[in-house]
Amino acid sequence: VLTDLLSVHQNDPTKFATGGFAGRIQGDVLVANCSVENVVVSNINDYTGGFVGYTEGVTKYDDVSGLLQLLVDLLENVLNLIPGLGLGDLVTVLLENDVPIGNLIPCGYYRPQINNCSVTLSKGDLGNAASEAKDYVGGFVGKQVGTVMDTCTVSGLKSVTANDYAGGFAGATMDALIRGLLTKLGGNISYSPSTENTNCTVQSVVNSSEDEQSETEATLWTITGTNYVGGYTGMTANSNIVNSTVKNLGAVTASGDYAAGFVGQAT
Repeated sequence: VLTDLLSVHQNDPTKFATGGFAGRIQGDVLVANCSVENVVVSNINDYTGGFVGYTEGVTKYDDVSGLLQLLVDLLENVLNLIPGLGLGDLVTVLLENDVPIGNLIPCGYYRPQINNCSVTLSKGDLGNAASEAKDYVGGFVGKQVGTVMDTCTVSGLKSVTANDYAGGFAGATMDALIRGLLTKLGGNISYSPSTENTNCTVQSVVNSSEDEQSETEATLWTITGTNYVGGYTGMTANSNIVNSTVKNLGAVTASGDYAAGFVGQAT
């Protein structure tokens, strides 16, 4: 178990997630009223976003036996010494090693919240050329799991390129599946905290003039990929997108399956 704790993030594909504000946001986090201006974002790995590369919540457990506190006390020095290691990692590793902690009941989910934030791209191009394209590339977020975003904006887009999951706002938006074994009830429980996007906007460079033609004179932007390509998000699963807008989209191109002006696939 200790060995696994020391290497818990070693094979995590999101550890190199890249964004203008943060690479990776996880857990009980609030980001509000923040802006990134004139940023250039590039990444040779998956999970790339203009503002954040990857967001995900964590499961909240109810400790009905006191076992969780005992484990925390026992491994307190380990948790404090390893950067980035938290209680969620500890529970995950223990479950994977079949440690009998059946009395830990999932009772909730901490969803990150990103409110009233914006990113303005300098060069406006996200993602590598088609021959080297990676997965999960979005104008604001590469992959959004169990996360709430409200009144967030990405502007200055010229192009988004990915292999799978390319979107003007998010490469993919999806719910987080929680599983927990209720040994005393003799069954399983699972539920899915959804991702929520409200009042979010994607747009290209808009003409700085204040006349009525400035909107129509905005630069059109393009989005290109193999599968799951959308003007707002390449794929959304068990999630809500409300009052959100894609502006100045010139073309959506996919060589494989699922492409559309707003959502490549909704499922």
